[in-house]
Amino acid sequence: MTEKFDLAALDTKTLSEQGMPMPIIHPRTRTPIMNEDGTPLTITLLGRHSEAFRETLRASQQGRADLTARGIAISDEHREREDINTLVACTRDWTFQVLDGKEFPCTPQNVRKLWNDTRFRGLRETAIGFILSDGNFLRDLPGSSADMPDTSSSSAVAFPRAVPSEMSSGTTG
Repeated sequence: MTEKFDLAALDTKTLSEQGMPMPIIHPRTRTPIMNEDGTPLTITLLGRHSEAFRETLRASQQGRADLTARGIAISDEHREREDINTLVACTRDWTFQVLDGKEFPCTPQNVRKLWNDTRFRGLRETAIGFILSDGNFLRDLPGSSADMPDTSSSSAVAFPRAVPSEMSSGTTG
């Protein structure tokens, strides 16, 4: 007899709030970059169903509404700042310790520094795609083998365009 499917298996809120490690993938080899101890370099990110993401989304919506009401177009730079603010709000930890030959612990200042650094736009796009992919925030089903998290940048689109129904309808919850 097969077990009935428990809809709770589709809960993305719990792990979105907890955060999940996104492996840092080398852009040329498409393989995870490893620490000295053989573990993958990761950045722990909250998902799009976390309160931190939702609060940032609401702030972006309000800011856009204010600009639109004043007849000001939303620039690409504005969208990039929104993405960076969301990444800052959703970054919880990382397993790398050095940037430019100097210690680089995960602190609020260093999180902002990382995501503002234009050298890491590709990593930024990957992180956006990771946050927006619900599959990265599901628990493994019993008896299934876990795949690597979805870090493809093919689904990485700037946040406001990635969740159009939420952005246009003004829904916040």
